[in-house]
Amino acid sequence: MVEETKNLSAESEEHSFRPFYEWIPDRFSIPLIFKLLLSMLLGFLFFGPHYRIVGEKVLTDWSWLLCLIIVTAMISLYYATHTFRTMLPQMNMLLQTEESGNVDRLYMRKVERYLSDKWLFWFGILFAVLNCGVGWFLGVPNDVPGALVTTYVGFFIAGFVCGMAFGGIIGVIITLAEFFDGQPAVEYTNPDECGGFLFFGEALIKFSGVTLIVGVLVSLYIVAVRWAWEGGTAVWPPTLMWMWTSMPFLASLTILLAPASRANKALINHKIRTEAELVLAIDKARGELEKATTAKEKEEVRDDIKFYVELRAQLYRMRTWPFNAKANIQFVILFLSNAFVAFETIRRFISSSIAIAPGGEP
Repeated sequence: MVEETKNLSAESEEHSFRPFYEWIPDRFSIPLIFKLLLSMLLGFLFFGPHYRIVGEKVLTDWSWLLCLIIVTAMISLYYATHTFRTMLPQMNMLLQTEESGNVDRLYMRKVERYLSDKWLFWFGILFAVLNCGVGWFLGVPNDVPGALVTTYVGFFIAGFVCGMAFGGIIGVIITLAEFFDGQPAVEYTNPDECGGFLFFGEALIKFSGVTLIVGVLVSLYIVAVRWAWEGGTAVWPPTLMWMWTSMPFLASLTILLAPASRANKALINHKIRTEAELVLAIDKARGELEKATTAKEKEEVRDDIKFYVELRAQLYRMRTWPFNAKANIQFVILFLSNAFVAFETIRRFISSSIAIAPGGEP
């Protein structure tokens, strides 16, 4: 009965997180398809009118890449939202003990505040305006009437979607910090060999991975476009380019390392504390073995010692970071593949900076 109550509580908490951008797709029987369609529709809101104005020039002005950024960022946002929502029941299970009561409500209050529709919406607006401002400062190249307007529409939509994602990253970090303040239970005998936190690490890698993918696309677009400032001698435009390009990469590392470090601290503390308890239990059992007089008593104490030694071996195998080998390999492959693209982006950026520097070759 208690277990059923916990399951019902977990399910209700899972469905309590439903951002506004999921309202329409979730009205349909197959929401995944409509989320994909809605993501493509956002890209088309920019690309359709822009194509009507510039025609085949969309192949050379990189507007197709801006469209791809919008679609990819929206799909990534849906994916990250789903990943976070599936974390909630498992997080509740780690907190719902006889002693904890309703401590899970503490971090859910953070969800309701820092992942609310209002929070995500205004972060989207903020980044939409900033993105348009960056485009204006760098100078959008246009020789076709009306193309400037559609380009800024694309900047606004891309900034809005990426801004919601950035606000979500901040909200998730705050929520997970509150979760660990609630002292979730660590079970070193868990088969995942991460104290029951493997799901947590896998989710962080997903968050970091999709942020990294969008970041690479943004970097490619910023460097590929021939901005109006190129060829000038001002220092601040390339500096602004560098800051705006590096932001998604910093966000990718932050969403991975900040919460993972809290998990690492919880796992290390549990491992040290439990190791001391098992050592004391083994020493106590060895003392009882010396005092045992009958063969039966000695056999029982030896079984106890064997049991404690096996527990200690399980504790030793427990990793202190919430990642397994599979998750590590996946992230390394993702990171290296995107790092190659980022390297080429940075190389192009440096070459452009040298070209505009005083004394540099045009």
